[in-house]
Amino acid sequence: MKTKIFLTISAVFIFIYFQTTAQVLEQDSLALVAFYNSTGGPDWTNHSGWLTGPVNTWYGVTVEEGRVIKLAMGNNNLVGVLVEDLGYLTALKVLGLGNDQGLSGEIPAGIYQLTDLTGLGFSNCSVYGVISSEIKNLINLESLYLYKTNLTGTIPNEIGNLANLKQLWMHNNKLIGTIPPELGNCINLKELYLDNNNLEGELPVELANLNLTHLGVSNNNLSGPIPDALSFVGSYYYLDFSNNDFNYLPAFNNWYLLSGLYVDYNKLTFEDLESHAQAGYMWFDYFPQKKMEEKIDTVLLPGSRYTIYSGTGGEYTEYHWYRNGELILQGIDEDTLFLENISFSDTGIYWCRSENSLLPELILEREPVYIGIDTTEGISDQSDKRRNIECYPNPSCNYIIVTFPVKAETVRIQIFDLYGRNILSGKKNSDVNSQITIDLSGIEEGIYLLQTQTGKARYSDKIIIKK
Repeated sequence: MKTKIFLTISAVFIFIYFQTTAQVLEQDSLALVAFYNSTGGPDWTNHSGWLTGPVNTWYGVTVEEGRVIKLAMGNNNLVGVLVEDLGYLTALKVLGLGNDQGLSGEIPAGIYQLTDLTGLGFSNCSVYGVISSEIKNLINLESLYLYKTNLTGTIPNEIGNLANLKQLWMHNNKLIGTIPPELGNCINLKELYLDNNNLEGELPVELANLNLTHLGVSNNNLSGPIPDALSFVGSYYYLDFSNNDFNYLPAFNNWYLLSGLYVDYNKLTFEDLESHAQAGYMWFDYFPQKKMEEKIDTVLLPGSRYTIYSGTGGEYTEYHWYRNGELILQGIDEDTLFLENISFSDTGIYWCRSENSLLPELILEREPVYIGIDTTEGISDQSDKRRNIECYPNPSCNYIIVTFPVKAETVRIQIFDLYGRNILSGKKNSDVNSQITIDLSGIEEGIYLLQTQTGKARYSDKIIIKK
């Protein structure tokens, strides 16, 4: 008797289920059921209608002529993985899921075969994996939102096949590699956001083929110049190049159409920025910038000549040059420091601090230049003897041993940081091996200049402290 009752109830349920789903293709309804089960449907914030009423009453589902054409829901407590069954929704035009950190898994391969898709989005969730080159099949796609997820790998070149694409949002992922020049083939693209990834290389000049209104590539590892060709695209509204290593910014042709320009945390000079300071943008973020040029560590011969370029440029710039923390030269025409007839007194750490009256918030600094002098007074036969001190261990942690090339007794010591500040000074007596030990335990990690003098002999060396 119990078995008959159970069979009767089951039959009724099956009858009701197929009655309520009969208005859509069976493969569509079964795909949705699989999606419901794989993402914790019973615990969704809103699962109104699901598995009870007709499919066209299920929350987030749109049906047209017996086919599911839209599945969109966000912030609905989806927990689980994306199922391959989504690829059976072959009439789907819009698939948008997101704002649920419990939603994970890789993008199902079948998604890349849904050629009717005009909108696709998995955003602000835990979806991971790479973007397949099969994305080239989605030729009707107009909006692609794959941001704030755990996607890795490169941006496939095949994305350039999506000529109808208008919005491409892929920011806040873990994407690597270069920006594919094939994006220049997406001639309808208006919004391109690639911020907060690990992209590198230069901006492809092919982006100038596009009529972009929004371009965001901030917080990557991009470098080199921003292409001149981009300056002639007249429909920009928002440009964000911040926090990269760009070293050139062109003046924009139709600057009056640009509302926001963000270029802070790059290696741009006053020369790059002056024209933009006068453009009158609503938002213009240009400071701070990274240090100019590269660090230099060099040893020079007495009597030689050496020049150091500030790297900042600009018509309205004033330069301040320092050696070992002391101002040695300043002026509006002093973009280069000339050192003539080098002697031991020129030993030290040089850097430049520049200011610009058009860009008052920005101070540009040149990376430090460490100069040592290859000379040792008091050595009679320099061809057979060492010409400088030896410091070890170097890098060091708590102490360093200094060995002198000739007999040393009382040694005067000075240690300077990269800004020329005197960190340590004093005198020590050397041992029988002409060695002294210097306590570094109270000095922070960094690169320092050690200067010593014993009798008439003066020496210098770079030391590195690592804790």
